[in-house]
Amino acid sequence: MPVGSHKDAFLAHQKVKKTFNDQANNDLPKSAAQILLDFVKNQRQIVSENVPESIEISDIEKYDRQKVEEALHSVENLCGKCNESHDNNCFVNQARRVLIAMLTGVDVKEKFDGAQSLEELLKIAEDMKAQKEAEEKNRQSAASDGASAGGEKAGAPAGAGYENIDKDFEKLGEGLAKLKKDYFELKEKDIFRATLIDEVVDTIKSVAGGDFKSPMPVHEDDQLGKIAAAFNTMLDTINRMFINLDSEVAKRSSELKTLMGNIKIGVFTMNRDLRINREYSKECLKIFECEEIGGMNFLDLIQVYDRQAEKKEEIKRFIGLYFAGLALDDDSMNTLNPLVEHKLKEKYLQFSFYPIKTGEGAVENMLVQCLDLTANKLLQMEIDAKDAEGRQIRKMVLNREAFNDFISETVKMVRDASKIAGNNIDSEALAELYRIAHTIKGGAGCFDLGELINHTSGFEDALGRAIKSGAAGEEERASIAAGVKTMSALVDKTIAYSEKIFGKSSAAGDEFEFSFKKSHLDELIKKIKDAAAAGANIGSAAESFYELPAGRVFAKSIAMVAPLAQRLSKEIRLEVTGSETLIPFSMCSKLSEVMLHLVRNAIDHAIEPPEEREEAGKPFEGTIKINVKRNGGLIEITAADDGRGLDPVKISESALKKGIVSETELAAMDDAQKTALIFRPGFSTKSDVTNVSGRGVGMDIVKNAIEKNLKASLKVDSVPGRGTSFTIKAAL
Repeated sequence: MPVGSHKDAFLAHQKVKKTFNDQANNDLPKSAAQILLDFVKNQRQIVSENVPESIEISDIEKYDRQKVEEALHSVENLCGKCNESHDNNCFVNQARRVLIAMLTGVDVKEKFDGAQSLEELLKIAEDMKAQKEAEEKNRQSAASDGASAGGEKAGAPAGAGYENIDKDFEKLGEGLAKLKKDYFELKEKDIFRATLIDEVVDTIKSVAGGDFKSPMPVHEDDQLGKIAAAFNTMLDTINRMFINLDSEVAKRSSELKTLMGNIKIGVFTMNRDLRINREYSKECLKIFECEEIGGMNFLDLIQVYDRQAEKKEEIKRFIGLYFAGLALDDDSMNTLNPLVEHKLKEKYLQFSFYPIKTGEGAVENMLVQCLDLTANKLLQMEIDAKDAEGRQIRKMVLNREAFNDFISETVKMVRDASKIAGNNIDSEALAELYRIAHTIKGGAGCFDLGELINHTSGFEDALGRAIKSGAAGEEERASIAAGVKTMSALVDKTIAYSEKIFGKSSAAGDEFEFSFKKSHLDELIKKIKDAAAAGANIGSAAESFYELPAGRVFAKSIAMVAPLAQRLSKEIRLEVTGSETLIPFSMCSKLSEVMLHLVRNAIDHAIEPPEEREEAGKPFEGTIKINVKRNGGLIEITAADDGRGLDPVKISESALKKGIVSETELAAMDDAQKTALIFRPGFSTKSDVTNVSGRGVGMDIVKNAIEKNLKASLKVDSVPGRGTSFTIKAAL
């Protein structure tokens, strides 16, 4: 689903709500608004039970037609953003159907087709309305004709009832005389009452003006007398209340002050300008470590200033939703709250917001609750640190052989880095230091060695900047030397830590532990015996003792897949074939390093997130395959994935933009040559920087390590949208 559909649907919901009218039946706008709100909350198509079976239409003349039309066009603008075919149950179409009924007074359900445009649907509705009006007109005409026909038969004979007319006139005269007498009596009484009423009105006006001392005059008139007596009783009660009012106010103020002084939660109010009012709990002064917060700007109180422009605007937009009356339900707003956890100096604070509405429903002030979570946060951090340490130990123990290999390789790399840092650092030396830092970072990631990961990541940044600038000055060289020294110290710390776990050192210099199954050892001994019996070179046969199975060589890469995939919220399955294939020890370190780069890049760059894979019609789970085989005098290693593949067009555009290739060179290249541009120094199509992969100077180092150090070849094959495979071939 596109990112914008949720926001646009919510705005459409707000426009629909504006069509409500207290004088009209609100079932129609409520139905349309509910359809849109269901989609906003669930971010999915509405289900059939939420679709109104029939629409009851009434009071449409009381709706603001302009607002209905605005809401209808707002809903219409959502077409195409739901990523669904426009069946009749699409939330856009159902909202359109209800709004058309509000506008025309006709439910177009019987002739409704969601694939039609708004203009076509309105034309259908107008035609149905015209037909309905014509039928009603014909029905009324028929009824009128029937009534006229019946009227002609309803006459009465003339000239009847005149025999008693004298008596009737006499009774009428007597009645008129009595009415005349009653009239004059009432007139006199009304004049008297009018005078009394004027006195009552004058007294009420006097009270309304604040004079509670003058009572209302009481006269003999029963009704007005009762009113005057009741009014005077009310005045007496008010006067007694005024006597005690000052003491009550003082009492209530004292109680409120006591409450606000003893409540152990930070509570205060602020207006729509984010200015804090004078009412706040005493706990606020303790939380914010100040003597007064009344009158301060909220953003200044929490120390979010202009230099934090992005966060400042995010907070203002969030609070603005409340003041604009656009806030969702509490759960939804809590998920949007940018201050659920806010670090202020050494404290961790949580802010919750509650709008204070006026009688008209407007929000002029906000009640803010502030909780100090520092103690809980520090405890949680301690728990997290223990959990991280537990995961770290578990990975080291479960992959002990791989961990020992990592330490052995890292000790050697750190020693090499120290030698490089002690000499003149040219561009080639910078590249080698970058390779070392990048490789150590990748290996450390397999075992959750946080300190080493963070340092090598930052060190890698500094080296990347130096590589791109093309030189390392005196200041940079000193910084690089310090970085190598820190890296060496962290490796020593890791070794010391592992000794506490395993009871012995994980590595001693360049020593490397070999382990053999009895069957394999028997096979090696037989090979030497056969060579000796045949008079062949025993030394060549003995080299077989210095071979490691591929599963051990690539153990770090294999161990890295699951935790890194989880960290990046991806589902990835690793398939390894040929794990028992033996690799000469002289190749193991470089091949392990290369595979670490390839697998890490596949996880970070190549394999798409699950939702993107589903949209592309791929399995939810991505796959990485490592295949190792020996063929005669060659060893062939393939690392393949079913990810997004390499796009020659995007690669060439990026290379041209970075000045890696000229337009003339690019014009002469085929797709394979454009794809191979990823091995050029400084190439990258990814703009963000993470602790996972490189900084745009990675694949050239991989290719250089294969060709220069292993005397091997590297080939890349890729199909955009289908995946990529890297094949390494090396002579034994």
